[in-house]
Amino acid sequence: MDIKNLEEEQIKLLSKKLSKHKGKNPLYFDVYDSEKEIKLSLISEKNKVSITRDLLKTLEENKLHYKLN
Repeated sequence: MDIKNLEEEQIKLLSKKLSKHKGKNPLYFDVYDSEKEIKLSLISEKNKVSITRDLLKTLEENKLHYKLN
């Protein structure tokens, strides 16, 4: 996620959608500032997800880039 596009409403929406897919897989976020060329990788300590087709579809519909390890 580019920090310029990061808004509180988007975070709340993402949190709500991810809470529907609780599971055992760790959840990481990459936040970057394209102007300053800084990238920060974060891991959610409280939230883990279950990777399902429905979750991937939700991420795609909301134009959120993801990577599966």
